[in-house]
Amino acid sequence: MKLKQGLAAGVAALCLVGAGFWFGNASASTNDPGSAADPLVSKSYVDQLVSRLADKNYIDERTSGFADKSYVDQRVTGFADKAYVDGRAAFQVVNLPRGSTIIGESGTEIVLRGGRATAIASNLGGLFDATGASDVAQGETVKANHLLVVPRADGRGLRATADAILMVKGNYTVK
Repeated sequence: MKLKQGLAAGVAALCLVGAGFWFGNASASTNDPGSAADPLVSKSYVDQLVSRLADKNYIDERTSGFADKSYVDQRVTGFADKAYVDGRAAFQVVNLPRGSTIIGESGTEIVLRGGRATAIASNLGGLFDATGASDVAQGETVKANHLLVVPRADGRGLRATADAILMVKGNYTVK
């Protein structure tokens, strides 16, 4: 008899807990996240942030210590002669006569479009061939239409073994 009563009490408790979960989830799911009834953020909070960002003094106060203005002006002037499209660096076509070299700075991208060239490497390695997922070592022939990246500004680049046409993005020196 006690077993039946205990079993009945357990089943009743389980039913009550289950019903509580059922009704709790049903009432919580009536409001869609992000709706007017359940916003992710309040409109007044967003309005406050927008008004602060529209205030030029607020922006100047927050960014005053980020960089020395003369340094920024110097860097911007250094990029003024580079090709840009919609504010982004663009590839430039560079004609490299036979026997000439092009030395890239860190991050310079080079694509051999025509002619022939060999890699100029440094003690730390060669050029990164992003197309072939390999390292192009000193004196190795460069494959046409492969994107090469100069990883460091340590004298890496290309030497034209025949007149070459390159596409170059980034800072470089032709010798």
